[in-house]
Amino acid sequence: MKRLLIAVTVLLALGAYIWFVEIKGSEQRERVEDTRSRLVAFSDNEIERVELTHNGRTVVMVKDDETSWRMTEPVSDAVDKARLDALLAAVEDARVDQTIEDGGDPAVYGFAEPIAMLRLNAGDRTATLSLGESAPVSGASYVQRDGSSDVLLVSAPLRANMARSADDFRDKSVFTFAADEVRAVTV
Repeated sequence: MKRLLIAVTVLLALGAYIWFVEIKGSEQRERVEDTRSRLVAFSDNEIERVELTHNGRTVVMVKDDETSWRMTEPVSDAVDKARLDALLAAVEDARVDQTIEDGGDPAVYGFAEPIAMLRLNAGDRTATLSLGESAPVSGASYVQRDGSSDVLLVSAPLRANMARSADDFRDKSVFTFAADEVRAVTV
């Protein structure tokens, strides 16, 4: 009976260890690793202001409310939400594949004259990203966070979404109502 009680106690202790250290601990380690591999520390729905500079031209977009955005520079206009959502999703989904600590000469990676710069504001937090050249083999891009000498290797979709102009982000809708709201068309 005493041996059975000791065996059950050891088994329960082992089960508790596996549960709290291996299972729960691995979930926490995965969350920490996911946070480290993310390009920015906040999600796209927290972002209130986007400033994108590409080819020497800056586009500034500001969130009006939960669903609508407004371009304030270079012109005041409505924003193509699908295009902006694609940019924000590319930033949120971008993962750092490799980090080159203290990358050395920024010009080697294309940061002397970055292809694009993106500044995101979420409340009192700001993230600034500089987009450099493409990596020679993988097609990924070199990205540098503001204030860091580390060079990050980030997957390709980010590059395509950051290399856009103000015209790309302007809402080109002719009508502001949904097609199912049309009751008649007179020609």
